[in-house]
Amino acid sequence: MVRTFFLKNLCISIVWCVALECVLGCCGGITTATAEEIKTDPVVQDSKKNEPASVAKQSSSVKSPTSTASTSESSFEKLIKDTKRIEGLLPLYRKEDKLYIEVPNRLLEKEFFVSISIAQGIGDRSLLGGMSWGDGDDWVWVFRKRADKLQVVRKNVRFFAKSGSPEANAVANAFTDSILFSVPILAKTPAGGVLFDPEKIFFTDLPKISKQLSGFSFAKDRTNWASTKGFEDNVELRVAATYSSTGKSVLETVPDSRAATLTVHYSISLLPQNNYRPRLTDARVGYFVTALKNFSEHTGEERFVRYINRWHLEKADPKAEISPPKKPIVFWIERTVPYKYRQAIRDGISAWNDAYRKAGFDSAIEVRQQPDKTDWDPEDINFNTFRWITSGRGFAMGPSRVNPRTGQILDADIIFDADFVKHWRNEFETFTPGNIELLTGGHVNQQANTKGHGHVASCGCGQCGVYSGHAFQTALGMAALAATTSPVVSGKEREKLIQQGLKLVAMHEVGHTLGLRHNFKGSSIASLKQINSAKTRDRRPATTSVMDYVPVNIVPKGEFQGPYYPSQLGAYDFWAIDYGYRPVGGNSPESEKAALRKIASRSGESDLAFATDEDTMPGDPDPLSNRYDLGDDPIAFAQQRSKVVQELIPQLIERFTADDAGYERVRQAFGVLLSAHGQANYFASRLIGGLHSSRSHREDPQARAPFRVVDAGQQRKAMSLLTEQVFSDQSYQFPPEFYNQLVSTRWIHWGAVDVDRPDYPVHEAVLMWQKRMLQQLLDTRTLTRLADNGLKVDPKDDRFTSAELLRTLTDSIYSEVYKLETGEYSDRAPAISSLRRNLQAETLSALGKLALGVGSRITLSSVSFSSRSSVAAPDARSLANYQLKRLQKQVVKVLKQSEQKSSKLVLDDATRAHLESVIRRVDAILRAEIMTSAP
Repeated sequence: MVRTFFLKNLCISIVWCVALECVLGCCGGITTATAEEIKTDPVVQDSKKNEPASVAKQSSSVKSPTSTASTSESSFEKLIKDTKRIEGLLPLYRKEDKLYIEVPNRLLEKEFFVSISIAQGIGDRSLLGGMSWGDGDDWVWVFRKRADKLQVVRKNVRFFAKSGSPEANAVANAFTDSILFSVPILAKTPAGGVLFDPEKIFFTDLPKISKQLSGFSFAKDRTNWASTKGFEDNVELRVAATYSSTGKSVLETVPDSRAATLTVHYSISLLPQNNYRPRLTDARVGYFVTALKNFSEHTGEERFVRYINRWHLEKADPKAEISPPKKPIVFWIERTVPYKYRQAIRDGISAWNDAYRKAGFDSAIEVRQQPDKTDWDPEDINFNTFRWITSGRGFAMGPSRVNPRTGQILDADIIFDADFVKHWRNEFETFTPGNIELLTGGHVNQQANTKGHGHVASCGCGQCGVYSGHAFQTALGMAALAATTSPVVSGKEREKLIQQGLKLVAMHEVGHTLGLRHNFKGSSIASLKQINSAKTRDRRPATTSVMDYVPVNIVPKGEFQGPYYPSQLGAYDFWAIDYGYRPVGGNSPESEKAALRKIASRSGESDLAFATDEDTMPGDPDPLSNRYDLGDDPIAFAQQRSKVVQELIPQLIERFTADDAGYERVRQAFGVLLSAHGQANYFASRLIGGLHSSRSHREDPQARAPFRVVDAGQQRKAMSLLTEQVFSDQSYQFPPEFYNQLVSTRWIHWGAVDVDRPDYPVHEAVLMWQKRMLQQLLDTRTLTRLADNGLKVDPKDDRFTSAELLRTLTDSIYSEVYKLETGEYSDRAPAISSLRRNLQAETLSALGKLALGVGSRITLSSVSFSSRSSVAAPDARSLANYQLKRLQKQVVKVLKQSEQKSSKLVLDDATRAHLESVIRRVDAILRAEIMTSAP
């Protein structure tokens, strides 16, 4: 009886449980996961405030409720059956390699910020682990529901008008958004949201990586989810994306060129809704810019609205003169940074706190060390990181993610290549035009500057080249230390140089992440004597801004050695932070104008000079706006560098072949020194036809004119310097045995340097530097500026003209022709050396093109003269014609004199052949000139 009663009640209980579960299932499908498992993991406080929870706490199994045969599951329940739910801004449902994303109803049509990074790269092209993708082209997405489809729409944020105004309707009619994807809605969630398959979006070439991988295409069948994480304010997705090819496109850094797999990280978050107030730009201060067009603006001269890019900093105590921020800028030093360099990196980051304190913020930046064991991703938008990568590329970047509507910086990640401490770069074994372009400002096609800048330049962002050039500067410093000091001293000084250099690059890149652009006039504020003064009270910093590319400071033997690199921020850096971050009151960007103008009006002060990338291209006029120049006098810097080089070269063989070392490092060190010599003299060449520039406004207290012609006497000194240091063959005269010991590396394997010649190509290396100087002097922009400058100085003042330039250039390069009267020359001792014959032939080509009306400009593809870029100015054409006739007349005179029976002048065959070639070539040029000039 008891047993029967028990079984009966048990059956009733089971029926009731099944019925209840069915009813509840119809009402929305309650899962078996506990509330503790499903809820979002709380944010860790204090130093771990933004650290994500462990994967275990983020996820919970989602099982389908038990049902009878008569109960059918909803499509939503079927799809999420046995998946793990990952709570967060957009709930994720994952089962092995299958993922679904839920867009809650409240987030439809909301604006999301989407950033893309390369979490794991292939060590080639720009596909490097840690690289921010699409720098300066930040994306805003909305999810839009259309019938049974979910559209992913990229918002057009560049154009706007006041909400509700007639202009807003006009903007809506004129400019459209971009619908990137339209994917099926797989199910509606119980709360009214939608579920979709994200593979349709993220298992594609969404970042357009195939543009960097020529010959490769996206392979969906070999792509999978690497990780998926959800948080209260963001979702982090990683895709192991494979790109395939036929194998014809060779990648040395992957095992098989038929497939390259890299991990792409997508960070998705809502655009912040806070009280951030955009700040208007001022061209006198260098900030990255977010540029928008306001069609409600009818009073100004243009519709563009330009905001600086900066972080959202608010004082915890608004009434205090100096207050901690409510929320500091936190940088994490990634665990990949070697222990021995962490302190220098930390010091470089925190150095900016000095500037913020002057602007009213105490401890605006906090520096933290990433624990060795942690599960958060550096690409997570909640973390700003300083990352150490091993790409072998030798560069650094400090990009930031910016709200494209306001300029508010949301995230920043600095990447720093480990090759900084690998000083002996193989690229210096031989020379290519690319090496020289890097050291003299880079190649550029100026015609391209007249075109639109596209999306990526909307904020003036771009890859920072400080690191590749800095590696060269470090190599120069190492060569100097190794050649002039004992091994013990050299080792200590080498470590000091590395630590100082690391701190400088850290300060520079952090400056970018704070919104600051380059300032290439920073190193022009002090003389070399002041920079290296033995008296501390007289010593001045090498630069007024760490946003410059500052070279290593190396002095000649016997002189006092100042710091190798700057160790503190400069006056410009303090001023720029003051403009960008000081609270100035007001309730709108426009209400801040008066206070900001007062700050910017200091631009006329000598320590606050500013020039940036677009002021420092080849052909630009300001000779003090350079990458890696030092001091206020380019001539003095060139003389100092040349002296250092001449002192070091004789020491190379003894110092660099010790301890059973091969001769390869001698060749590499010589390449570094020859580059340093050429680079410094190139800076001096920019004085010729130059203009000193200023961004001051007329009413600034210490205003300077926008342009001022370089003193004629200084231009002549620059010409004399080039004649002596670059165009003369004496600068390259070394004992024959020296050139015979410049051997290349002898390795034949992947990653090894492949040189055309194992012996050193002396003539080729020397001529490339000489061509670079000729290119600068005879550039159409230089010659036209010389002509214009005649109208920019008082008629009573001295002037340096294009006529004087061409006459001095021709006479100095062909000086032998004007001096050959007596002498007996031979093949071993020619009248004109082979180095000079090469230079003269190159000069004749340049003058010939000018005479034919073909101007020369530095082009995108090479450092050779280009006939495509410009037309020579009329004066330059006639002057080149005149110099060619003068030259030809003198050459004819020399040859006739040497042919007389009683002549005291006996020419060697090479010189005679060279001079006869000059006559023939000038004849051909003049005949062609007559034909092209005919009416």
